[in-house]
Amino acid sequence: MLSDLTVVELGATVPSAAAGTMLAKFGASASWIRASASPPPRASASTQRDRLLRVLRERKPEVVLDDPWSDEALALASAADIVIADVGSSPFWSDPEWLDRYEAAVGRHNRAVWVTISPFGLDGPLRGWRGGELVATAAGGIAHYMRGSDGRPMKPAGFTTSIGAGHFAALAAMHGTLLSREGDSPAHLDLSMQDAVLVTGVFLEISHVLFRCSSEGGSASYAAPVGLIRCADGLVWLLVLEQHQWEGCVRALGSPEWATAIDTREKRYEQSESITRRVEEWASSLTAAECADRLQAEGVPATKVNSCADLAASEGVDVMSGFLRPGTGSGRERLPGLPVRLTARRPGASATGPAAEPARRHRVLEVSQVLVTPLAMSWLGAMGVDVLKLEDPARVDVYRRVGPFLNGEPNPEASAYFAFANYSKRSHAVELESPEGQARLRELLADADVVVTNLSPGRARRVGLTRDALDRQGGATLVSSSGWSSATAHAAYRAYGLNIQAAAGVVHLSRDRSGTPRNLGTTWADPLSSVWIAMATLAQLLRPPGEREHAEVSMVEAVACVLPDYFAQATGDGADVPADGNRLDHAAPHDTYRCAGEDAWLAIGVETDAEWRRLVEVLGEPSGLADPGFARHRDRIARADELDRILERALSGRDRDETCAALQVAGVACAPVWGARELLALPHLEQRELLQTVSHAVWGERPLMGLPWRIAGVGATPIAPTPLFGEHSS
Repeated sequence: MLSDLTVVELGATVPSAAAGTMLAKFGASASWIRASASPPPRASASTQRDRLLRVLRERKPEVVLDDPWSDEALALASAADIVIADVGSSPFWSDPEWLDRYEAAVGRHNRAVWVTISPFGLDGPLRGWRGGELVATAAGGIAHYMRGSDGRPMKPAGFTTSIGAGHFAALAAMHGTLLSREGDSPAHLDLSMQDAVLVTGVFLEISHVLFRCSSEGGSASYAAPVGLIRCADGLVWLLVLEQHQWEGCVRALGSPEWATAIDTREKRYEQSESITRRVEEWASSLTAAECADRLQAEGVPATKVNSCADLAASEGVDVMSGFLRPGTGSGRERLPGLPVRLTARRPGASATGPAAEPARRHRVLEVSQVLVTPLAMSWLGAMGVDVLKLEDPARVDVYRRVGPFLNGEPNPEASAYFAFANYSKRSHAVELESPEGQARLRELLADADVVVTNLSPGRARRVGLTRDALDRQGGATLVSSSGWSSATAHAAYRAYGLNIQAAAGVVHLSRDRSGTPRNLGTTWADPLSSVWIAMATLAQLLRPPGEREHAEVSMVEAVACVLPDYFAQATGDGADVPADGNRLDHAAPHDTYRCAGEDAWLAIGVETDAEWRRLVEVLGEPSGLADPGFARHRDRIARADELDRILERALSGRDRDETCAALQVAGVACAPVWGARELLALPHLEQRELLQTVSHAVWGERPLMGLPWRIAGVGATPIAPTPLFGEHSS
């Protein structure tokens, strides 16, 4: 799809490698520049990060230079169509003068598209702060909402946050490609890892605060029952949001008297814990697969908690189909491929149509609900694509119907979630299954380049939005989204973000220090999948009309793409190594630590012995931490339990924010664990303009969250307010 593009990765980091890998999966030619002092990652690499970089960099040509940040290196990189540069890896990252020189050098050398990745962005009060996987998770809010069984803030398994930020960098590169082609001038995009985590993690929680909703954020807060269900051989994640889903759950249980008596949502909330215990009693004699199948047969969102080995064993049978591809490690090693199924258009079907017109905005027809596809189309709308959302009065978007609402007062025009997932687009009201609606749909299809949908297979057939139907009409190409690919036996499974996280391996791998699997406290799987939907759509829009293909994005596969190292281990070595809380073996200490005050936590990640010495010095060389037995990395890893206890005691009486600022000045990567309210109060986010105030006819002046990158030297890409229902129907 992107075979005409060349990509160079600059900076030996997970985000830059993940960005290049994502673009390569779409057909781009990717290579990377490394320092001569840094050996290439090998299959026998000693740390998880090294093993991951080996997987992400396989089959990519490399260029070795003494200084990958020299003017020579930047000039060499600029020969590519797209440069992905992670300046957070530079030893000079915290030096403001070096940053100024870097930006000036990019201005001299950039000839097309340049994406700079950094922990907190190229501008703002936190410019120059050091980052990393744990720091991004804490500073971006995910750790605040994901807790271990002891209440300690957690990160998801492995390097999922860093890989997700890399995927956003690839999407930013596509935005830059649009800008450079339309303006015939280079584009430099400035992507902050903190912003990328916010946009994928806690944006709905932030919407609760900004719209003064009556409940806490996250779908789990208004679901009952919700959580892990123990079965005979494993776990199932159960999520019941709507009353008809509970009625299906009751049928699956055999309609016991205790369950039929719980006939309202309020009763479900009141008895959620006892319901979960009763469901576990019913499930105790079933396998996890049997339990999920029986519940899904009644329309209940329930999914087996899979390991990577489970997913690999079921490829082509019931979960994945042709998704994993051979790696270069062990002969058995298989890695996540492209989570997009491509289907060629019927010959001649797309050779005509509006896209052939010169100097015309790309036009997308969106027919979707809830979160994953609407959010992707909001991003495209912000990038300048003309997105028209079709809204059916007979099937109003779930977020319009159920909220949560401004000030807790039901109003379909004042839903916080709908507002945050549907900006920068137009709305057209049409009854899709009526004769008049079908006629209007045909008219709109004739003027569209791409149709993007997440309709169920049955409804897609009824309204004529299938690949075959569009081929018969000619013109528009279809990009569809589903929880599981339509090529699998799970195609009809009901999917929500929390279920997808369980199905894709994240819950199995994300263990707290007690070894208990934990789900994320946010619907993280939806935005992670939204990036792939947006990429698949842009990839089609950038192709000539006659070369476009239909594309289907599988959410389970999209989320699996943030776990390539775990798939490499499971398929190559047969190893299943879930996370050990927040620990990663390239850093020690590497955890969240309680400071003075209520729920005040500080995330710290120390990678080198020099950083460790600076940490001890800033803390005043407290008793225990100055022990020479902690001086070397390998000893800190071996004594991690003891180290964490001593460090938490040293931090327990200290002010979190003052300590964090002092450590960052000393060059130690750390960040407070921020929740939605604290994030909204950060001057840094205000200066970065991630939240932009828009004017709406119903809810007035209020901020919405836009793209997690800025145009360097210019500012944030403006966003438009969420449309009223059918506002653009004329």
